[in-house]
Amino acid sequence: MTNFLNGHQHLNSTHLFLKRSLISTKRFLGLERENPILILRADKGQVTVAMFKSEYISKSLDLCNDQSTYCVLDRDLTSKIQNRNNKFSKILLEKEYIDKRLYNSLRCHNGVIPKYYGLPKMHKVNCPLRPIISFVGSPTYHLSEFLSGILKLSFGERTSYNIKDTFSFVEKIRDIKLPPNFLLISLDVVSLFTNIPLNLVRDILLQNWDLVSSVTPIDMDLFLQLIVFLFESSVFTFNDVIYSQTFGTPMGSPLSPILATMVMDHLIDQCIPLLGFSLPFVSKYVEDTICAVPVDRIDDVMDVFNNFDSHLQFTVETESNSSVPFLDTIVIRNLDQTISFNWYTKPTYSGRYINFHSNHPLNQKLNTVVAMVNRVRSISDVRFLDSNLKKLRDIFVNNGYPIGLVNRILYHNGTYHRNISQPSEGDDQHDISSLPGPRTHFVKIPFVPRLIDKLVSVLRFDSVRFAKCNSLPLSTCFSRTKDLVPKGLQSNVIYKIPCNNCEETYIGTTSQYFDARINQFDCQSRDENKSALVHHHVLSGHHFNFENSQIVDKESIYSKRLFLEMFYINKEVNSLNFRTDTQNLSSIYSYLVIKDWGRRDQTSLESDSLIF
Repeated sequence: MTNFLNGHQHLNSTHLFLKRSLISTKRFLGLERENPILILRADKGQVTVAMFKSEYISKSLDLCNDQSTYCVLDRDLTSKIQNRNNKFSKILLEKEYIDKRLYNSLRCHNGVIPKYYGLPKMHKVNCPLRPIISFVGSPTYHLSEFLSGILKLSFGERTSYNIKDTFSFVEKIRDIKLPPNFLLISLDVVSLFTNIPLNLVRDILLQNWDLVSSVTPIDMDLFLQLIVFLFESSVFTFNDVIYSQTFGTPMGSPLSPILATMVMDHLIDQCIPLLGFSLPFVSKYVEDTICAVPVDRIDDVMDVFNNFDSHLQFTVETESNSSVPFLDTIVIRNLDQTISFNWYTKPTYSGRYINFHSNHPLNQKLNTVVAMVNRVRSISDVRFLDSNLKKLRDIFVNNGYPIGLVNRILYHNGTYHRNISQPSEGDDQHDISSLPGPRTHFVKIPFVPRLIDKLVSVLRFDSVRFAKCNSLPLSTCFSRTKDLVPKGLQSNVIYKIPCNNCEETYIGTTSQYFDARINQFDCQSRDENKSALVHHHVLSGHHFNFENSQIVDKESIYSKRLFLEMFYINKEVNSLNFRTDTQNLSSIYSYLVIKDWGRRDQTSLESDSLIF
């Protein structure tokens, strides 16, 4: 393995050119403009949106200033929420509802306030933003995941309305024949997540507590307290202003999707008996619902659904040319009232997939084509299959794929054709958790052409599989729109503290808040063995510049963070750390760091520092 790493030139000219082009483009769009241009992901369709920063902030503030949903706070409540989260976790442990291991994962001592960002809705008039609140790293993130898992087991399969994906939807209604004078309609809830009433969620839980109690020992009163706590803890920051969500549940919380499913299922259960006629079918994917109703009863259906709750309001889309779009299909009502399907793409559809010339393994690119072919074949009626395959061929050719390769996959005699929603026995995506034997672990590893396959062959183990990823992901091309975490509140970091009186530097790591760790250094101590920093201070009388300490890297996994600490100590020419701080670093890495660090492309660091 050492020979493979030592003999490989890590960066090629094309790689360097692309990184430098990315940096210069970001600088042109951002730093060199009075009103920077943001490059954003669209809400749907793999579309890239260019928007002036002033417009993005204005639209975001319009959302955040909606007093019926949000209010401005005068202080950060993260510490208070974190304490309540830990208190509830301790109660769960004391009542023996969870074990010690789960208790440790639910507790939080380095949480940060959730961050707002907006995704442009290109398919809507005036391109409004969909508000997303990123809860990753927040004090309640793991507790939300825990309750979400319980509710998914309780309510996930409760009704026949919910569909998992396009394939299950097509299979469900493919053979249905509609009654005479029935037509197709699609119902959509206006801003479902931010309009979910807490009282309605509480009522649903009370009415269906037998479902919840069958999968968890937690008593009803405590469970309801946890739900109320998470509703009341929806605090976030945008543009350095702290907001609290006073109604509904935020999109971005792990708990929100299952709450939306519960509310929509309950709503449909209550509304259908009030219609006065039978529905041939009802299918729902999150907030989107499709069904068939009599031609003259559409208004009655809307009245019943919109009168269920004043906050949950619906819009309707009726047939156009005897068809209505749903998910990525066009559902067609034929002349004999039977149902057929065609592949559907929105008007804003970009046709953009992983490019053939991108830095990804070839099998990932081929699997992208195979997956799309399987999808189109599965949902397309025979009348539309040829035109859809031609459309798919043009799309992938536009993404750089050789036309001969695409044709071989599209028009193969059937080897590639299988239902990808049911992976084959040898598929890497097959769920093997229930099979006997050692569990397979997946390890993410950067994809480096001509090198990675050699390394994988050397590192091959029966219980380990490697997931090859791009070292420069697409996310680096988009503008950073979330508020930055202040340096003092960052955690799981590797840091560097310079000496005020010489060029020596101390490298360390911590899982705590950075400021909390810095404040723990006691240079008044005379114990030279306490740390290398104290040792240097005692022997030389030098003082350290704590105010100019830097965070050099972040890593949440403890073992990886220890490795990175040793890596940076070994890289730093003027490191004053003890030799024992790097004794677990393999000599292979030590040699590679010394040999190759000088050739490392510094443009990656410059790219990370560019913020619009």
